[in-house]
Amino acid sequence: YTSLIAGHMWGKDVRGVIATFKQMQQDEVAPNGQTYASVLTALTRAGLWRSALDAYDSILEHRVNIPAVVHNMAITSHLKLGEWLKGVKAYMRMRNMRVAQDVSSHCLAIQAHFGGGQYESGLKFLSQIVGSQAMTKDLQEKQRCYETALRCCERAGLWQHAVKIMEDSLRRFNSSTTSLTMLNSAIGSCARSRKMAPAFFLYDYYARRGLLLQPDRVTFAGLMSVTANAGVSQTVDSSKGWELALRIEADMLSAGLALDLVTYTALITSLGRAGKWERAVAAYGRMADAKVKPNDVTHSGLITAYGNGKQWERALGVFGRCDRPGEVVYSCLASALGKSDQWKRVLPLLDSYEEANRRPASLTMQNSVLWALARCGQLGEVRSALKRMRERSAAAEKAEEAPPQQQQQLPPPVSPPNEVSWGAVIEACDQTDAVEEAMATLREMRELGLRPTVDSSNKIFSMLFRHKRWADAVQMFEALKGEGVPMDRYKYASAITACVRSKDSYLVNVKAHNIFRDMKQAQLAPGVVEYGAIIHACAKEKNLQRAMLMFEQMLDDHIEPDVAVYTSLIKACAHSGEWEKALAFFREVEESGAQNTLAYNALITTLTNCRQRQKAMSVFESMKRRSIKADRVTYDRLIQGYEVSGEWEIILKIMRDMEYENDSNAKPTAITYQRMISACQFRGDWERALFFYNEMLGRELKPRENTYLALYDLCLEKKPDLASQFFNILQQSTEKPFKERFEDEQTFDAKGYEDDDDYVNVEDPEPIEETEPSFGEY
Repeated sequence: YTSLIAGHMWGKDVRGVIATFKQMQQDEVAPNGQTYASVLTALTRAGLWRSALDAYDSILEHRVNIPAVVHNMAITSHLKLGEWLKGVKAYMRMRNMRVAQDVSSHCLAIQAHFGGGQYESGLKFLSQIVGSQAMTKDLQEKQRCYETALRCCERAGLWQHAVKIMEDSLRRFNSSTTSLTMLNSAIGSCARSRKMAPAFFLYDYYARRGLLLQPDRVTFAGLMSVTANAGVSQTVDSSKGWELALRIEADMLSAGLALDLVTYTALITSLGRAGKWERAVAAYGRMADAKVKPNDVTHSGLITAYGNGKQWERALGVFGRCDRPGEVVYSCLASALGKSDQWKRVLPLLDSYEEANRRPASLTMQNSVLWALARCGQLGEVRSALKRMRERSAAAEKAEEAPPQQQQQLPPPVSPPNEVSWGAVIEACDQTDAVEEAMATLREMRELGLRPTVDSSNKIFSMLFRHKRWADAVQMFEALKGEGVPMDRYKYASAITACVRSKDSYLVNVKAHNIFRDMKQAQLAPGVVEYGAIIHACAKEKNLQRAMLMFEQMLDDHIEPDVAVYTSLIKACAHSGEWEKALAFFREVEESGAQNTLAYNALITTLTNCRQRQKAMSVFESMKRRSIKADRVTYDRLIQGYEVSGEWEIILKIMRDMEYENDSNAKPTAITYQRMISACQFRGDWERALFFYNEMLGRELKPRENTYLALYDLCLEKKPDLASQFFNILQQSTEKPFKERFEDEQTFDAKGYEDDDDYVNVEDPEPIEETEPSFGEY
């Protein structure tokens, strides 16, 4: 029976194997290990993975001694069925049964670990295997284990794990186990993850300076691929992609390898995405000289290059040279025309494609047209195109519900708009600054059960920030979080900053801290933007102790504070009267050389609030010596300090300095004159006050109400007729009873200044991308 089954197995007659095995069982002939090995080999060759596992279970049940190759086939069957954990268990069963495991067993176990997402345990298992005394000392078998792990990393895009495996191989065995296959897989994992720096680090170290492995076409193709995709991933060194692509071309030619279709296409794409359209055209010419026939992807890269260079007519010329352009070419042409604001030429592309191919355009191509229109700011056209997509999709769904006799007249299936389609509407709203339309679009998406993409939601945040709608930004954050939209650092930073910038005490004092805490619980490490915003919130709630606590946490997290953080700390010192601490923080800013107008404004405000007028003036003089430009807030805060002492002579000197400033924002304003008149009120100098009032009117500045109050108070005894005029102006300017207004505005507290953000630098957060390390860090 064993011989018959082996014969059927070698003849690839799986039916004969199964029939003979059943007949053997009916005749009550006990199979041995060789019999089961032939049966499992036949079943696995035929792809009958479940049947192979049933036979394997029968082996275990009858406790038949079988070689390692049978166990390996069982593990392979588990892997083919996606049963990664069972594959690991089958490997461990071999070890418990004391079956001698071979290198194939180890490689299958590595695949089981990585396939099941157990990456760290897979690395640990690999380290145990290659370092085990039980494993043969043949370095080629260890090399095979490394190659298997690296292929798994390449498929999953695990570039960090790939680098670790290469380092482990080099650390354990020097260059003995490092092969070109390993290098290619490691570079491939970096290419799949669009990580350019580690890919070129591996290439430079293993192929140029270190082990001097001879790279082949696969190596260069992976490197070209990562340079082409570097323009898509917003990494720190994506701008270098085109230069590295040209370097790879030179290295290939020096190695005696001619560029093929894949490498030429990647080179043109890399140059095109970097906006180097002239170099891309030159590369296309070299491709023609080498008699390498371009394909649709090549033409798409060249069209993209022309699009980034605003050469839309040349892009149309490339499109005309295509025999039967596919969707990729049409999509790239739509994008190129959109970048040149040729939106009227974008609209006919869908009809042209459907007429040429006699089928509806895919959802991806329709989205490309939508986004091209959106980048041109054509909100109405985007809405019309989206409406057409929805109508066609609804018609197709309605046709599917028709009676069976009408099924032959069904139109081709049309996909309904998805999140990317609606994202084009939000992009168009962003281009036209239509924030209400964007919010309405977001509500429509919710009604359809669609969640906005990360980019779309971030654009709405940006629009709300431009319109200073802080409460709406916080509400949107909470809504997106409740809907399960992935929360990234940008969204958390936007929500915290919106809370801080709002005038709502609950958002500043409570909500900002809650969102900051939720961010840390979500395992998202806060950066300098988030810490700067939360420290500014502490400053606005006049809580220096809490601000210092957050500052210490920031230092513990090894985050370098910037000038905005120190500015917020200085402001917090203003409310607590800790002007010495404010000076200490400012010295740290000076040591870093990052002092700016905002930091000086915060320090001058703190010193004037704490009645340290001379020190504030000294800081102001230092500011002028360092050629740091003073603005309106600088002069206003400085004048504010001398207002309460009635030293109008000094205020007059400061005001005259303002007149010599070239910046129009630093010129005297109505508030400046108001403070000057208040100083005269403190000294009882009504004549000087009237002089400044007339000068104010001569500059066509409109006096504020408390300016008239001060003038009324000064002239009440000496010039009652003028006092009566000021009283009448006050009565006409507001409906509030004069007595109540007078009591409110005559109350003056040197520390009770309006809490604004004029001198505190909490900038709108920019989109935060996870960036890769630079060359130097490797």
